Amino acid sequence: MYRITLAFRQIRKGDLSFRVKLRKKDYLHDEEKAFNEMLENLAEKISGIKSAGVDAMESLDELENRINEMGGLKDIKKGPLLDLRKHLDTLMGKSDYFVLQKV
Repeated sequence: MYRITLAFRQIRKGDLSFRVKLRKKDYLHDEEKAFNEMLENLAEKISGIKSAGVDAMESLDELENRINEMGGLKDIKKGPLLDLRKHLDTLMGKSDYFVLQKV
């Protein structure tokens, strides 16, 4: 339980880069396996969110560039684009809290 408790502390800090490794004589090996599978799955999902956020931000940049090339935002309200950028920045900031692998 001690190692799993340490793992919970790491997760609370946003670190998903570790795996729980118990000694052979320890109990809870089924739980160790399930815990590590959960971490793998969570890290994979967050990685996908980070990647989608980057792609969305690049798409927004391209959209703004094309609008500017067509004469700017004369007839298009700029508010929704700014709101979208703000939401994407928030999404990216929240997902950056998580460390998926050690550098």
